[in-house]
Amino acid sequence: MAACSNAIKYAKAYEDFDINGIYPNFDDLSQKFYLTENYWQSKVRGYLSQDKHKKRDTTNNVQDNDFDYFKQLFKVSNCCICGCKFTFDNKPTLDRIDNSKGHSKDNVLPCCLYCNCFCSDKDKNIGKLFIQLRKYCMIRCLPTNLTDIDVYHLIRKWITGGLSNVMHRVNRSGIDFIKRLYYNKEAKKVTVLTTDHRIILMFIIVVVNVFVNFQLL
Repeated sequence: MAACSNAIKYAKAYEDFDINGIYPNFDDLSQKFYLTENYWQSKVRGYLSQDKHKKRDTTNNVQDNDFDYFKQLFKVSNCCICGCKFTFDNKPTLDRIDNSKGHSKDNVLPCCLYCNCFCSDKDKNIGKLFIQLRKYCMIRCLPTNLTDIDVYHLIRKWITGGLSNVMHRVNRSGIDFIKRLYYNKEAKKVTVLTTDHRIILMFIIVVVNVFVNFQLL
């Protein structure tokens, strides 16, 4: 019954989700983006350096003299992955259609920085699904897995116990070891013991309630 109830709950929570829907950055109130020559020249040099590092053909890479074309393109376009508008807090970049080729004019689409970095060389459909789910969850205030180490450290500062002993740790797959709790009746303390087995999960927050029913007084 519990499993069925949980499945129904998530089915209802995500029933309006549309992978092609527009889920805007509701906290982005910055000015609409417009391309400047300095910004464009910086991006051109960056794309050239990136493609050379990856040993891609740079013969037809975008050039400084393509400024007017991309200025107009960024002005009338939205992100090719999430559909959001470009602002100075959500700046545009160029996403390669064919990841085996360089940043040529016929192989790029306007894309916001977050989506471009997240998808990188991954499958675009899978990347888009994750990005759209993240935006949908943020708008609907739905819980999501914690995968950002900076967010983890920000959140854990405000975890307090009361009658519980809160054990904070970062679990990194294949790096950190599994911990076990040991209660010392004589010292009336809970200590953490490290086992010989490694973690196989991502970042999580573990909150362990240790109820004080052991005649601590």
